[in-house]
Amino acid sequence: MNDHQHGRAHDQLTVGIAQIAPVWLDREKTLEKIIHYTSLAGNDGCQLVAFGEALLPGYPFWIELTDGARFNSSVQKEIHAHYMDQAVQIEAGHLDALCRVAADRQTAVYLGCIEKALDRGGHSLYCALVYIDAKGSIQSIHRKLMPTYEERLTWSPGDGHGMRVHSVYRRGAELLGKLDAAGAGGHVCPGRRPACGGLAGRVA
Repeated sequence: MNDHQHGRAHDQLTVGIAQIAPVWLDREKTLEKIIHYTSLAGNDGCQLVAFGEALLPGYPFWIELTDGARFNSSVQKEIHAHYMDQAVQIEAGHLDALCRVAADRQTAVYLGCIEKALDRGGHSLYCALVYIDAKGSIQSIHRKLMPTYEERLTWSPGDGHGMRVHSVYRRGAELLGKLDAAGAGGHVCPGRRPACGGLAGRVA
């Protein structure tokens, strides 16, 4: 390896993209998969691993396929109640095991999940993007600003509180860069990119 190649590798941010399917609407089994792939990413030297939108416990496909807007439908009530039950509640410790693995592997994690936010009353669901740093601490929860189309039948609109920029470090505390993230159409929401860019986000 020549000096130029060595310098490029030295400055490189290694990101793992985990394109995996959930065990649909099963939080515990899906979380087991997420933990497994986080461990693999860490073992492969990734400083960051990213999982897709709504992975934990899964995307609400049933709405489009089962007449999800039907008023007072017992079927929709039953499925939504199960979705609520399987949603992630940070305060209940649902992500504690993942945080421990992130710290053990010194790998930061972006995780798309369906959050039942206690600080919002615990009765609404949000399409959330959770950032766990390489020390295993949850640093931000970005709730999708505006759910798309039929998503609005089950997800609540979020807010700008979780639009944060995070520093990513090489193992050994050397700063590699700053990044921000959003899920799906969140990347094109007016105001998100200028806001995060103003906070010096470099990788989006």
